[in-house]
Amino acid sequence: MTTITSNLKLPMKASFFTRFFILGLFCLLSQWVLGQENRPDTDTVLQKASEKLIGVWRMDLPEQKQKMEPSDRNQLDQLDEKEQEDFWMMNDSKVYILNRDGTVKRVWVDRGSYFEESGKWDFQSNPMTLVLQFEEAAEEFKVNFTGKGMVWVPRTRTREFFGVLHLKSLLQ
Repeated sequence: MTTITSNLKLPMKASFFTRFFILGLFCLLSQWVLGQENRPDTDTVLQKASEKLIGVWRMDLPEQKQKMEPSDRNQLDQLDEKEQEDFWMMNDSKVYILNRDGTVKRVWVDRGSYFEESGKWDFQSNPMTLVLQFEEAAEEFKVNFTGKGMVWVPRTRTREFFGVLHLKSLLQ
C-alpha cells in the first residue's frame, strides 16, 4: 500500500473511494489557496491596462475599412464620391493622445480645417471601459487590446458610421 505524507489523518477503515475523494479535495483546496497568492488583484490588472492606453493612437484605416459593419457600409455608400473621400481623409487624420496625467486630446483635419478637443480620460475595470470626457460630452468605449493596437466599441451608438474603432499606436 502506498502512503502519502500529509497532516491530513484519514480513518483506517475509510473506503478507498472516501480516501481518494478526501485527498482530491485536499489537493484542489491547496491549489486554490496557492493560486490566490499568484493571482494579480484587480488594481494591478487595471493599472497594466491603463498603462497600455497611454500613448498616441490613430485610426487603423485599412483595418477599419476591412471590418466595417454592413450597416455602416450601406450608410457610407449613400454619400457621393467626394463626401466619402472627405469622410475617409478626416478619419485617417484623427489622432487620440492619452497622457499619463489623465488628460486626452483628440485632433483631426476636416476639409482643410484643423480641429482639436481636450478633456480627461479614465479607465474603469468592470467591464474594461475607457471614458473620454470632453467639454461637449462624455464618450464610453469597451476596450479590447489586439496584437496590432486596440479596438474601441462605443457603449452607446452615437458615432456616425462606426460601431467599432480600430486604432493603432503611432509610437511603436
